Amino acid sequence: MIVGLVAALAAVSSPAQARVPGWDDPVLYPPEVSASDDVVGGELRVGEADASGVQNTLVLEHTSVYAEVSAGIVDVTMTQWFSNPYDVPIEATYLLPLPEGAAVNRMRLTCGGRVVDGFVAERGEARAIYEAAKADGRKAALLEETRNNLFRQSISNLCPGEEVEIEIGWVEQAALEDSVYSWTLPLTVGPRFSPPWVEDAAELVTPYADDGRRVDVSVAIEEGMPVEGLWSDTHDIGVVDEGAWGAEVAFAADVEIPNRDFALDWTLGGESVRAAVVAAWPDPDDDGYFALTVEPPGAGELDPGELRPRELVFLIDESCSMSGEPYEVAKAAVTQALRDMRPSDTFNVMRFSDDTASLFLESQPSTRDTRASATAWLEHFDSGATYMENGLRAALSGPARPNSMRLILLLTDGFVGDDDMIASVVRENLGNNRVFALGVSSSPNRSLLARVAEMGRGAVLYHRPGTSVKRAVDTFYQRIARPAFTDVVIDWGGLDVDEVYPSRTPDLWAGQVLRVVGRFSTENLDSADVVVSGYVGRRRVSLAATVDLAGALDDPHAGVATLWARRKVADLDGANPGHATGIRRDEIVDVALEHSLVTRYTSLVAVDEAPGTCGPGGVTVEVPNEAPSDMSTAGLLGYGSGGGYGVGYGLAGGGRYAYRGRASIGVVASEPMILGSIDHSLIDAVIKRNLAPIRYCYQRELQKNPALAGKVQTKFVVAADGSVASAEVRSSTLGSPEAEACLLGVLRRMAFPAPAGGGIVVVTYPFVFAGE
Repeated sequence: MIVGLVAALAAVSSPAQARVPGWDDPVLYPPEVSASDDVVGGELRVGEADASGVQNTLVLEHTSVYAEVSAGIVDVTMTQWFSNPYDVPIEATYLLPLPEGAAVNRMRLTCGGRVVDGFVAERGEARAIYEAAKADGRKAALLEETRNNLFRQSISNLCPGEEVEIEIGWVEQAALEDSVYSWTLPLTVGPRFSPPWVEDAAELVTPYADDGRRVDVSVAIEEGMPVEGLWSDTHDIGVVDEGAWGAEVAFAADVEIPNRDFALDWTLGGESVRAAVVAAWPDPDDDGYFALTVEPPGAGELDPGELRPRELVFLIDESCSMSGEPYEVAKAAVTQALRDMRPSDTFNVMRFSDDTASLFLESQPSTRDTRASATAWLEHFDSGATYMENGLRAALSGPARPNSMRLILLLTDGFVGDDDMIASVVRENLGNNRVFALGVSSSPNRSLLARVAEMGRGAVLYHRPGTSVKRAVDTFYQRIARPAFTDVVIDWGGLDVDEVYPSRTPDLWAGQVLRVVGRFSTENLDSADVVVSGYVGRRRVSLAATVDLAGALDDPHAGVATLWARRKVADLDGANPGHATGIRRDEIVDVALEHSLVTRYTSLVAVDEAPGTCGPGGVTVEVPNEAPSDMSTAGLLGYGSGGGYGVGYGLAGGGRYAYRGRASIGVVASEPMILGSIDHSLIDAVIKRNLAPIRYCYQRELQKNPALAGKVQTKFVVAADGSVASAEVRSSTLGSPEAEACLLGVLRRMAFPAPAGGGIVVVTYPFVFAGE
């Protein structure tokens, strides 16, 4: 039986302090809950049961998401259909996860053929408008931000048997690292453990149920150039359309269960560009807006003396939500990281839940004995509450080794509600440490992990369920292999720009790009050489790039202004979002109202002016989310007054590129021949990590020719630094020049370990393509 359960993480250690949402207000739960069942945790039933003793529930029938990508900006429209199977009017509330930093700027309510567009108002005013409409029996919708990746959606006066459509829109930038673009869409939210000091804990609680609803997602990448590689590690996807303009993909199975985040990665054809600018000038009487992306300069080869010894501290979350697969992934990541350490590195392992513990009193070299001690120590799993701030405080205050670069890797799902305090602990105790975060859930709290990495002057990484743990560890080591690009300064070369955000330019690690937004005067649109400079280790480096704002305005993007507004709000809100006061708060509200933006201080509200047909509804329905795929609500762990917190695990399948309506595609590598000093297994490992974009090369041509199959024998040369110096097709029975050219492009972008002793390595590698 699936229990209608509130993940009552707002409940705390003292019953006097505990408050579980739903204990004071009527809430309806899923149909699997029988009226005769015992009440568990925060569950509360409302209304009469039918003859079988089973109650009905509101159904979130379906979610449809369509995203358009242009100039690296993602414009997203999400449509959700709600219905009311009860015999009384109801109010529906729903905890809606969205991408962190999404600039939510539009909402539309459709009911009974009437379409009502929402508008942004101050939070208190928007709530008052909504409540007045609810009391008057009219339809209304309200969208409030609780975190920058969690929103509370409310819909009033749904009449019995009625269906309502809610459309929400936002813009954001696609992530860009190591020349690969990516977009992640959260489809559910994990439970949030909230200690007593979290004032809005009630707003972070959601029930969980497998109620049969599904989601479909389509993404159109319209960059005006071919998509060279395209893959998903999380879901099966298929080509809808593809051409010189870009590509469109969707779920191969049409619909999926919304129980894990959707991630899409892609690369573009054409020459790489060190700097790119996109702009908009929406008001002829005002300044324009721009978004600039710059690939930072390299420092060339570093002398061995410039590479400081590293002290690695692995800080593992062992709270109960990490039980099972997430904790196993964290253990595997630490084990892999210990194997890959440099001889000069030292390490320690720490874990936290109710308490914090450390393996060693001080960091130790990576030896067979110390690694064995770490492996044995990590076999013990305590399972408790998520007091992450205590774990971070202990890790940051630990004794540092002289002359070492101290790096803390936090491994967690991020399922906490005290995001602000955790970020403050990192900021106030950082010292000479750097903090990286590795998310190990199918639906991690990306907002928290990004803030921890930002405050810790590190970077955030994610392990996607079903993929190799080594890939995440390799990415971590690639980031820290060289000193960060720090103390970044931008010389605008005579461009008249203002209000550039972020106001404090972040440090950049290997593979990361610099991204800023700002405003520009339209009185002088001459192109200029913009110089980005900073330090890599002790070396001063710089890059000059030509920025042509006039040219960018030839192909404007309206989303730039909204992105700028969101970044300005984040900058003004500072390290403690939601708590701005005085002039700073007023400025945030003014920006949000001007740009129709949802923030902690402003909300979207839509009110149907038509009179209600069924009277005001006094029953509130908490619409459940699907539990994350690697978490189960089968087990319960009580906190305080007995709120339920279910944990467990289940494996999520890895992503495969599939033709819509066909089975998956097989790509088989066999019989490689290697001349040089790189081990066969290392070549195989890199090839395997790149099979997803290789599949895309075959997939898009298979759509044109369903009988396409064959063997492609490739030859490529690995240079002394591990890059691919050249690649060619030696022979092929595939008969597709397009697929072969795409395959060579993937090979040329690969990065292998540097050959031992220098020199080059010649690899002959065959690929066998066969549709199933």
